[in-house]
Amino acid sequence: MSNNPPQGFGLDPIPGLSRLSPDSTYLTIRNGKKAGQSFSLSKIRILIGRSDPPEVNVDIDLTEYELGDPPMSSRRHAELQWVNGQLQIVDLASRNGTFVDGQRLTAIGNNQPIQAVTLKIGSIIKFANLEMEITRHV
Repeated sequence: MSNNPPQGFGLDPIPGLSRLSPDSTYLTIRNGKKAGQSFSLSKIRILIGRSDPPEVNVDIDLTEYELGDPPMSSRRHAELQWVNGQLQIVDLASRNGTFVDGQRLTAIGNNQPIQAVTLKIGSIIKFANLEMEITRHV
């Protein structure tokens, strides 16, 4: 009897459902003049927006990636966070919104925080007019 794992129909992982890990997960720009550039998502919490030192310092600064003038992304636009092995995103009440796979992130109710959304490989995220994708680099 062989110790090799079984192979064949129905045994391949479902695309996008393979487990993410901080050491191989990236946020990759899909549009604009810097399309293809990637940012490592290895930190536990990652603030995304436009830096405006000394008041606002972000981990991923969208300033030079903006697609127009005036800028459409907020200074504190969204936050990515690793929670129990899953990558989640929360909009930080940005002016022009954060979208995941075409759906705008919204609050659960009035005066409530915006609900976190769990991401997967291939998730498309829009920060105002800038489109990015969750990718894996091996």
